[in-house]
Amino acid sequence: MEILKLVLGTILICTAHSEIQSLQLLCRHGARSPLIEYPNYKHKNHWKNGAGVLTTVGMRKCYDAGIFFRTFYHDLISSTSFPQSVEAYSAEKDRVLQSAEALLAGLYPPIYEKAVTTDLLWRPIPVKVFSVKNDYYLQGVDIDKCPALAKEYTEILFSQKVKDFVNQDKAFIERMCRLAGYTKFDYLDMLVCVFALRDCFNCDKAANLSRPTWISSEEESHLQGIEGSFLTILNKDFPEYSYMSRGSGPLLGKIVNNLMWTIIG
Repeated sequence: MEILKLVLGTILICTAHSEIQSLQLLCRHGARSPLIEYPNYKHKNHWKNGAGVLTTVGMRKCYDAGIFFRTFYHDLISSTSFPQSVEAYSAEKDRVLQSAEALLAGLYPPIYEKAVTTDLLWRPIPVKVFSVKNDYYLQGVDIDKCPALAKEYTEILFSQKVKDFVNQDKAFIERMCRLAGYTKFDYLDMLVCVFALRDCFNCDKAANLSRPTWISSEEESHLQGIEGSFLTILNKDFPEYSYMSRGSGPLLGKIVNNLMWTIIG
């Protein structure tokens, strides 16, 4: 994946001499290995450390992002790495923790303070971790632990709207699934195939690996469009399902709360 996708939140004091009082960065993890590999995936041996693991490319992109933000917000970011000058939070997943650590290494290089050793220009910055059991901010609601959410998600997947969505591109999706090595073509199986292909293709691009010869760039773009449209349906086309729309609520609430505390002082 590439370059981190970032959402920046700032509070501005609206005077003639405005200045940033608070900065919040919301980041995804860096490039990782595929979560699901399709049967005919030719790069299986490339990923030596398992599924969903942060890659060296991902670490470097996060580190570079830290350098960029230090340069961009140099007047705001402290020259020291004391905990009170930065609060970093991470979900309890290795790739997310590593991404946070890499970004902080670029954000707070040991310029004004001594490095750990002369051979390693790095100082450890504290990263707070939400326990999986209590992480409603970054991990989101665990569908396996929320019966109401699981019920809504199942009803949506088996809804006529989702079936019709898959059926309108059934011939194309089924052909892609066959070429990828799948043998079952129920509409849910085809959705799994679409997400597996998209995940592998994204990871391959980040690692500069070749695309399969059996899919063209136009077909890959069409597959991307199918994935994006399905996610839009999943998140926006079922307003009657209240639990499906609450996944980001706690995180947004925490961001707003942080802003309010900055205003209050």
